[in-house]
Amino acid sequence: MLAYFEARAKGGCGLIMPEICKVNEKTGVGMFRQIAATSDRHIPSLARLASTVHKYGSKIFIQLHHPGREGVSSLIGGQPCVSASDRMCNVSKQETRPMTLDEIHELVEQFGDAALRCKKAGIDGVELHCAHGYLLQQFLSPYTNKRTDEYGGSFENRMRLVLEIIADIRKKCGKDFVLGCRVSVDEFLNTIGVTEDYIHIEDGIRIVKTMEAAGIDFVDVSCALYETGLMAIEPISFPQGWRKDFVKAVRDNVNIPVIGVSAIREPAVAEAFLEGGVVDFVGMGRTWLADPEWGTKVQQGRESELKKCINCLRCFETLMSLNAQGLPLECAVNPLTCNEKRYGDLEPDTAPRRSRREALRRPSSTVRILSAERSISQRSLRSRREWSGSRIITETASLNLASRSFSEKKRPLRKSLLWNRMQSSSRPDRNPSSRRVSRAWTVQMFTRSRKF
Repeated sequence: MLAYFEARAKGGCGLIMPEICKVNEKTGVGMFRQIAATSDRHIPSLARLASTVHKYGSKIFIQLHHPGREGVSSLIGGQPCVSASDRMCNVSKQETRPMTLDEIHELVEQFGDAALRCKKAGIDGVELHCAHGYLLQQFLSPYTNKRTDEYGGSFENRMRLVLEIIADIRKKCGKDFVLGCRVSVDEFLNTIGVTEDYIHIEDGIRIVKTMEAAGIDFVDVSCALYETGLMAIEPISFPQGWRKDFVKAVRDNVNIPVIGVSAIREPAVAEAFLEGGVVDFVGMGRTWLADPEWGTKVQQGRESELKKCINCLRCFETLMSLNAQGLPLECAVNPLTCNEKRYGDLEPDTAPRRSRREALRRPSSTVRILSAERSISQRSLRSRREWSGSRIITETASLNLASRSFSEKKRPLRKSLLWNRMQSSSRPDRNPSSRRVSRAWTVQMFTRSRKF
């Protein structure tokens, strides 16, 4: 992790906000191997992270987080997830219960203590994650907050938890410690047919203005929640800068710096956001996964060398599939992402490549093997269909078909498949799943050969 953030700091990133940081051990676990600030024992590790980034002149803020109903029950011992109410997330589909008043009061203290630990570690500031449907947004939104006590109902009551956390952090860390909030200013629930009340852009602006009055130093504008997740982690179908209008609406109504993300991949789009007064700071996430030197290359006029994000969402796909194994995500355009320490500084391979004509004159061993196999098959079989069938027999050696000789009278393909099924079922060492895999692979190979 240190090597990953060091590469981005060295590559010209001015402000780094790492992944979500845990503030509550009992119900606030968001993912495996998560950054945490729940105990003083985490201060040395946070200090190492801060000093690593500071070596290159970059600043670092920690994002304080609680997943709420968007968590995973298995990460918190199998107990239900907590939220403002008992409304279950339609994506994570975890059993959910409302927080008690004692839990809410304890959580306020935990956010404040976590911020203080970050300050002691030399972190430059913290950001409260009130976006993407996580716990603090669950209290802010009328869609997820159905409480009838002092933390639910009216706008003022739904703001209460966040305002108490802001006040506690200010009390413990002082006014000189940078504090901001990331806010989903529009949940876009109308896009999935929701007719209930939720956070619209007008509500989002009101939320941000209330936070500003409470003393935050900046706002990081975002949108959506898990149910409308594609609005937050946009695929390639979303144009760069598509969030411009609602980000600009927020900036026009506040007097604190605004950070905004908007699927930005091109330096020209980022510059246009700054010059047009849309944001004060351009936020980019996946762009820096693809190229850790994005900032330096742009500053030096080397834009043609940028490895640009293609919004394929491979990073999120692997984040969801690999995190349960304790493994980091992957980037489709940058194999060094999250492998900086493993691979080190690899020199680009700029050696000239052989032409196609030369490659055909000097085929690789794989090409030679396949060519020889095709020649043998074509000589021994009389028709294209028979050749396809023998191709299955040749390429499925694991099914004990490769040992069969190519005699003049071939067993028809249908009988070959039946023969393989009998062979698989007759072996006691093979379990039912193995037989299913064997038959599926045979049929798959036949389907593939039919395309020739």
